[in-house]
Amino acid sequence: VINSRVKVWKADFKEVHPGAVMRTPNAGRLKTLRGRLLRQIINEDIMSPEQLVSIIGDGYIGPDSIDVSGNILFHSIADD
Repeated sequence: VINSRVKVWKADFKEVHPGAVMRTPNAGRLKTLRGRLLRQIINEDIMSPEQLVSIIGDGYIGPDSIDVSGNILFHSIADD
């Protein structure tokens, strides 16, 4: 029902491992990163996906640009 009325955006996270290998963070770290992003969105009163371009947060960085797919890819450095 929601998708028919509004555009839903999804935040995806990928960790950069040595050798430029990209992986999805483990469940605990993923939950932490999503929480930090949500806190930053609320604290900075971010109202549109375009405002997330080049955002820098606690443990992640935002995309260089936003596409129309509805997915926004954030990168973090792996805690190896």
